[in-house]
Amino acid sequence: MSAERIQVIGEPGAIVVRGTRPVPLVPSLSMRRLEIPYGIFERRILLPSSGMELEPPEVEKAFLIVRLRKVGGT
Repeated sequence: MSAERIQVIGEPGAIVVRGTRPVPLVPSLSMRRLEIPYGIFERRILLPSSGMELEPPEVEKAFLIVRLRKVGGT
């Protein structure tokens, strides 16, 4: 999945990851069963209510890397 198809949004107390996973189309093959879900998806990851800041997400070798930085406090 490419980085252009993923959106990472920081909200108070959560990170929301949205995207679209396209169905792989291979004209010469007929698929009977797909093990990986395709289409639009959204995941909400709950975080502590304060003290976290979302850094710009990266996609590297097919992995989404989301880093949070601790801000303020001790």
